[in-house]
Amino acid sequence: MRKVYIFAFLLLTHYIAFGQCTLLSNAVPGLVLDYQSTDLLNCSAVAFNPILGRYYGVRAGNATFPLETWSATGTQLYTTLAGWDFRGLWWNPSTNQLEGNGYANLGMWRCDLDGTGNALGSGSLIFSGQSQPNIQSVGAYDPTTNEVLYYNAGAIYRYSRATNAFLGSYPITGTPVATSNLTNNSLGYTMCIGKEIALEDYVNKRIYVYNKATGAYQGMSVLPTTTVTSFSFRFSYANGRAWLFNLSAGNWESYRIFDALLPENEFSANAIWFSSSTAEIDWESGNAQTFDRFVVERSLDGQVFSAIGDKDAADANSDNGATTTWALQDATTPSAPVIYYRVKGYLKSGEMQTSEVMILNRTDEAELALGAWPVPADASVHLQFEHAQQGSQLDVIDASGRLVYAATISDALSTAGDMQLDTQLWAEGIYVLRLRDLQGKQVTQRLVIQH
Repeated sequence: MRKVYIFAFLLLTHYIAFGQCTLLSNAVPGLVLDYQSTDLLNCSAVAFNPILGRYYGVRAGNATFPLETWSATGTQLYTTLAGWDFRGLWWNPSTNQLEGNGYANLGMWRCDLDGTGNALGSGSLIFSGQSQPNIQSVGAYDPTTNEVLYYNAGAIYRYSRATNAFLGSYPITGTPVATSNLTNNSLGYTMCIGKEIALEDYVNKRIYVYNKATGAYQGMSVLPTTTVTSFSFRFSYANGRAWLFNLSAGNWESYRIFDALLPENEFSANAIWFSSSTAEIDWESGNAQTFDRFVVERSLDGQVFSAIGDKDAADANSDNGATTTWALQDATTPSAPVIYYRVKGYLKSGEMQTSEVMILNRTDEAELALGAWPVPADASVHLQFEHAQQGSQLDVIDASGRLVYAATISDALSTAGDMQLDTQLWAEGIYVLRLRDLQGKQVTQRLVIQH
């Protein structure tokens, strides 16, 4: 049975503060946003539009520097001149608009979007005048209190998004290094209760988190040694990811610094080819009792979606005590070369969440493929793979980049197409499964262990 797995994590159409997120000791590399433009010296911020599934990136310096748009999966979609001298950039879920702060006393700006969510080089002032502690400050938005936050010289500064008024400042405390090690004008807002503020140690390649209410240090996540860091700009936080800009590569590189185990009011989804004519959309949530129903939508252009089916939240396929899973098969897939899917989850509280867009390409059907379940796994995990000839290599890598398991696919396994791994002694957390064939093709799959 043919299965190609494409995962998508939820996008919040209304922001919900996450629970007591568990900080990962080692940051996990993820999505990369490649620029089309080349004038990129001081790229300063990334923002994410959860309604249309769009990432945005700006460069600090002046209004003629690039403003770019990417899809939720990192495809470069549109580039233009910024039209305003940005420093910070964020998505405001209360106004449903892309906003940012500017250089010196320029104030705050609303950026225009076109009908597909691409950022345009036009907009309008929200506030004019000084509204930040330093002329180069890069702001981050806290939607839970409607505040814009800044870091400067060892302190956090708070400004009202409603009135532009200065609300106060306080020092950060407990940092394990001198504050001169910290990127001097940028911070991230994580949405994780008690660990809301993220700052980058560009010297030791770490990300520190702090309690917003007190400024107290809460812990660190260590970046890979190959990560490119900077003393100024080039650090941001959006859509559950820390973003660091790599000037030589011309891209934003993302890192997860918190675990990805699902809180009770969140869900993740994936799309697969069940057969040559049937797609299957699977999703899982934390506590299913917080959801009312789910709707699966399909599109041929990635823009206009229509519902193809729905599931009552009570109609669960399985429940292992930690997560609940559902599945819906689309046996009427059009003959188009690319099909797009997404899932909308409706909470009993009245809020709605939308997964990232999942892309199924029919040319993938003959490609190397790897699937793993259950999600999350406990004492064991079942692997299924396709087109893995004898001699293909299977590796399992933990969040720190350490190889914890390796095997060569035998002829018997490649014929059967599946295998079982004993994971009962593995530490809880996120792993990467990697399958490589003899021609150098490889496919990866995310694995979560939760005992």
